[in-house]
Amino acid sequence: MSCLILVPSQLEMDRLLPQGAQPLDAALPAWQGEQCKWALCGVGAAAATLATTHFIRQFQPSRVVLVGIAGAFAQSGLEPDQVVQAHKETFSDLGYHDEHTYYNLDQLKLAVLPSQPQALGCSYPLSLLDPGEQAWSFITNSLITNSEVTAGRLWHTYGAALENMEGAAVAMACAFHRVTCHEVRAVSNRVGPRNPKLWRVKESLEALSLWLSKRTDLLN
Repeated sequence: MSCLILVPSQLEMDRLLPQGAQPLDAALPAWQGEQCKWALCGVGAAAATLATTHFIRQFQPSRVVLVGIAGAFAQSGLEPDQVVQAHKETFSDLGYHDEHTYYNLDQLKLAVLPSQPQALGCSYPLSLLDPGEQAWSFITNSLITNSEVTAGRLWHTYGAALENMEGAAVAMACAFHRVTCHEVRAVSNRVGPRNPKLWRVKESLEALSLWLSKRTDLLN
């Protein structure tokens, strides 16, 4: 099986890319590792959809693994530096909200992308890279949550463990091309008021790198 590992930002890639990986001649930055190809998918849903589609068509992988850092909702009980797998991804803010609840396009009975043979929606089940480890649902937002009120509203609606900006977009592109999709994230911060001084970016990426290095047999 051929594996493509997607990473949102260069900062994350610098910490996660295996030593000795060789640059590939690609329209977007990509590298060939010993086992897998690695590529930047960009930050945010629009870039991630474009890049994922591009790399799937170029490299034709049998599986895509999205890795990076994310914020955890306090209600999840997850701690900084903890590595978490997703079993579901959801576009959480593609729609509207009131003072209590978010309503995405699924709830409005609108397809994100009407297509044959299926209409693509806001939520996507993901396969687990390591079936022996616990998994959670994640949400994908266009904006990083910056208040306790918004964090509470998102938790009330979705009960998801982690918030990120690319997961559902990568999952949608994989679903469209019928490619297995995995997502693994390390907790770098709490979802809520933004305070980068409290973020554990370096430590969380080190934890994620170690997690991946112990599961190289699962990436074949």
